[in-house]
Amino acid sequence: SPKPNAKVLFINASTGKRHTITANTVGRFQVDLPAGSWHVYLHGADDVPIYQNRVDVNGAQTRQVNLVSRSN
Repeated sequence: SPKPNAKVLFINASTGKRHTITANTVGRFQVDLPAGSWHVYLHGADDVPIYQNRVDVNGAQTRQVNLVSRSN
């Protein structure tokens, strides 16, 4: 189920640039990322980022991504 106020971290695979966003009260979020490959992390209960997946962004596309936490 969606996690309200989940903290999501995106790190550009090439530049290391970071974007952090917090999900809303129903667990949804929207982020505008520049083109490139991005590593996606969800912060666990101890606020340590846990790697989830990689997302490739190509130009001005819109994507829906569902993240599933690998932590308990």
